[in-house]
Amino acid sequence: MRLDRVAALLGLPPAGLAQTQPTDVTVVRGACQPQSALTEDERKTPFDCDSAVFAFFDLQNSHIMIQFAKKGDDHVPMLGFAGTMEKDGQTLDIDRIYLEPGKPQAAEQVSCKLTFEAPHITGVDCDVQAALQKASAKVVFKAAPGQ
Repeated sequence: MRLDRVAALLGLPPAGLAQTQPTDVTVVRGACQPQSALTEDERKTPFDCDSAVFAFFDLQNSHIMIQFAKKGDDHVPMLGFAGTMEKDGQTLDIDRIYLEPGKPQAAEQVSCKLTFEAPHITGVDCDVQAALQKASAKVVFKAAPGQ
């Protein structure tokens, strides 16, 4: 996938204007589990997805954005989390949440764990609250085998 297209999907400025472009992008197919939901103003809405898009913003793969989306379904909002991977390679310290593409919000009360069955990713479990808005997101993503 071309980096210009990825930048547009991630809500980043075009290549000539962006200070930070992804150095690598990986799409993992799978499914959001039933406990995945968005909560705004105490209203909980189930969240459905069939892919997790990992965008890496440095050569060490430590600055990462994970976006969850449902291919071909414009009614499902894209949801993203961005932050820094801890040295354990399984814990992502989220500092920004994207409830809408290209509109980052500070995140608090953050937990995001990746699970692996070497060498494949098996799942992502994130629980994030937006700092300035009464909104939170819980995503439990199970990767399709062998990715």
